[in-house]
Parts: sequence; structure tokens; C-alpha cells
Amino acid sequence: MNNKENLDIPISREWEEYMVKASFSEAKAAESGLSWPERTEEEIRTYRANVRRDFECQLFVLQTPILVKTDEVKEIITIKDGDKVVRFYPPFPLNEGQETTGAFEDVSIPEGSGEVSRTGRIPSEAVTGARMEYGVGPDAAWCRGLRADAQAGAAVQNMIKLLLDQICQYTHQWWLRAPHNSFLGMKRFGAAVGNDFRLLETLRYHGAGKVDSTWYAAVLHQPNLGIGSPLSRGTWLLVSDHVSNKRPADGGILGFHDAFADYMAGRDEKCILNLCIAAEILISKHRMAVLRKPPNESLEKLIKTTPLVDNATKDDLTKLAIDRDHVAHGRPPYILTHNTAYTLERYIRAALKVLRAYLTSIPGGRWPDIMTMKVGRKRQ
Repeated sequence: MNNKENLDIPISREWEEYMVKASFSEAKAAESGLSWPERTEEEIRTYRANVRRDFECQLFVLQTPILVKTDEVKEIITIKDGDKVVRFYPPFPLNEGQETTGAFEDVSIPEGSGEVSRTGRIPSEAVTGARMEYGVGPDAAWCRGLRADAQAGAAVQNMIKLLLDQICQYTHQWWLRAPHNSFLGMKRFGAAVGNDFRLLETLRYHGAGKVDSTWYAAVLHQPNLGIGSPLSRGTWLLVSDHVSNKRPADGGILGFHDAFADYMAGRDEKCILNLCIAAEILISKHRMAVLRKPPNESLEKLIKTTPLVDNATKDDLTKLAIDRDHVAHGRPPYILTHNTAYTLERYIRAALKVLRAYLTSIPGGRWPDIMTMKVGRKRQ
């Protein structure tokens, strides 16, 4: 292996975009026996005059759903990106089951005993639209659809990222910080097989009365909403103001939700690291903004001196910091490994106490200045 050549490989996280658009031919339609309708000159002029040249509608499928109070969030918010304007409509639900169904249409499934010798198909009778998400009340819905009317050149996707961060900050919908839908695991389709491992068809015969399909569908899901609450009208309008002014969400609050998303995904080491990042930011910002004191030089000292939480919680946070040091150096978390009284859930509750106390302690009129405050470090 040539290490120099390996280092010269370009590294980038920029996305490339591939666009497609249908094109219609009147001649092709005529060949198929179809004729396009007659239009008057006035109809054509009116249509063309009605087309906006400065805006286009863009529909997005979000990676993770937003829980929305759909009966009250109605306003279309207008956000400026420099001299460009983007109109965001309230998030809306998608046909989640249909999204799953299409992935298994016309798919060949390998069959055989010692090696693949043939292929089979999922029959049309099989349930392929398996989709499950945690139930919500009648006034809320899971929404992965988002409409934006954007002027050419507007950085819409950057605005959506900031929009989701702000929604996460105010609603505590931690799953918005996950790279995938945290409530959905792998899908599974099961089928009966014969002695030769061939997929069996459902045997229907006269007199059987009722026959179950040889196929079933199942999907893993996580029903725990944790501390999340639905997006309300007030929060939607507040988020609009922050995004319009390009205010980033509080890094400490987002850090806690990153940790919770890691916990739900089974990434325990990352959860520990993010819990410590969140605690350090929140305690430091409280010390700087509320206590008017310079931040200490270590998380351990911040924990020891903060008035945000009681001594029992400080002890839990100290243990968390110890495990953070072990994880950061590639070792298993020492406390969690050797002391059964301590669990990752206990660490999360301790960090949550810091978060709630931090939000409660913010003086009136100091938000969003504290939200956007940069955390400093004491100079050596």
C-alpha cells in the first residue's frame, strides 16, 4: 500500500445532486393514439403570465420525523437568506407504509439448498407495507414532509438544518439529532419454506374456510418518546424568528439530545462523551452568564462548584466524568463496568437535571443571548 497516495485521496462531505424531469412529446402521444387538448391563445398567455419565475416549490422528505400539533400549526413562515427569501410551510405527514411497499416490488429472492440455484418472488398477497411509529394523540402527527418555496440561490438545506436544531432545542425531540428515524429498526419479512428451502405459496383449497398467508411482516421500533413534546404554534413562530436571524441553537442543549439519540441507538461510548460535552457547556454558560464568574479549567471543577444541582447529582456527574476519561482513551467505562449501582440511565438523569436547572436559571430577557453565547476557557 502506498501511504502517500492514500493521503492524497480527496476528502469532502459535499453532496452532488442528480436531477430528473419528465419531458412530454405531442408527436409521441399521437403515435399512441392520444391527442393533446386544444387551448386558446388567451389560455396559453394566462397560464404563462401566472408562472412565477423567481420562486419554485421544493418538497423534502426529512430523515427523521417532527412531532407536530397539526391542528394548530398553520402559519407559513418567511425566512430571509441574505437577499433571498424562503417560505416554509408547516411539516406534514407522508404515506410511510407506501414508502416501504415499493422497495420489494419485482425483487428476486435467492433460493437453493447448498448454493443459489433459483430465485423466488414475494407474492402479491404478502404484507410489504410494514411501518410503525409511536402513537400520538388525535391533535398531533408524525411529519416527515416539508414544503419550501425558495428563490433561486437560497441555501434551503442549511436553513432546514438550523430549523430542525431550533425545533429540537424547544421541543426536546431528541430524535431530530439522530442520522436516521430512531423509532424504526430493521424490517423483517418471514415466509414458510419447504424441505428444499423453496419459498412456499399459500395453499388455498375448497373446504379450507380460512387460510393464513405463508408470509408475515414485522418491524422493530422504539416506543419511548423520552422528554419530547409536539411542535406547537408558538414554538413554530419562535423558531422562525431564530432562523431568520441565523441564531444557532444552544450547543449544550443539543449536546444532551445528541447523547439521548446515541443512547437510543445503543452507542453507549458516544452517549457518555456527549453527556459530558453537554454538562460542561451548560454549567460553563451558567457560570459565565448567571454567576458572572470565569469558567473553571476542567469539567471536574465545574461539577464541584456549580449550584445548579445537589451533591448527589454532582457525585453522579463526577462518576460520569471518570467514565468519559476512560472512553476517551479507548478503554471501557470503569464505573459502569465495576459498579452495578451505576447505569447509563442514571448518568442521563443526572445530565437532565443539569439541563432543566440551567433552563430554569436563565434570567428574564437574557435569552437568546445566552443561547448563542460562546463558552470560554480560563487562561493558564
